[in-house]
Amino acid sequence: MPVSFTARMLFSAGLTPVDEATKEMCGQVIYPAAVLKAAPNAEAAKEFLAYLQTDRAATVFEGVGFSAV
Repeated sequence: MPVSFTARMLFSAGLTPVDEATKEMCGQVIYPAAVLKAAPNAEAAKEFLAYLQTDRAATVFEGVGFSAV
């Protein structure tokens, strides 16, 4: 079983996780992203959102335990 992103972060901080929530416990978690109307770097934010929708970004996220929806 791959180590989750959260577990990697805890390990790198010198912490030991005592448990992890399973998909059955939490259901599907969706992380929204948007460009705010008053964003000081709106163009860069738009480019980042476009990147998040690429196969390359999906590969990065899947590599740390996320799955695309």
